[in-house]
Amino acid sequence: MPKPTFTFFLVGILITGCVTIRDMNRLNRFNEIATDYKQAMRWSDFETVNDYRKEGKSEDSFKKTQQLKDDIQVISYEVRDISVSPDHEEVRQVVEIHYYKRDRMIEKTIKTEEVWAYDDNRNMWVLTGDFPDFE
Repeated sequence: MPKPTFTFFLVGILITGCVTIRDMNRLNRFNEIATDYKQAMRWSDFETVNDYRKEGKSEDSFKKTQQLKDDIQVISYEVRDISVSPDHEEVRQVVEIHYYKRDRMIEKTIKTEEVWAYDDNRNMWVLTGDFPDFE
């Protein structure tokens, strides 16, 4: 390639790459957050789970957290499907959770969809929606 064409080619890659690097950094951050969330869910640490929720600071959330902490033991948490929006602002996951209620000791399984959104104000990924519906 002649030198000027190669220079324009590099500049084009760098300009395009800036968006890609930003998106990749954001998705890498999602992987870190999702791993931490999975560990908290797996250990039935619902207080930490609540911290990742968009509405996690409400009084109702604190009550629900305490109720789940007293009632539910998670056995496993597995991501079964994942999709990322084209703008990299949202991630949807279908997860399968095995758990039991502490007073019954009968294993149950639920599948639920989690919607994660990037919150620019908090500069982090947050989970929209409520806690999984443990029946």
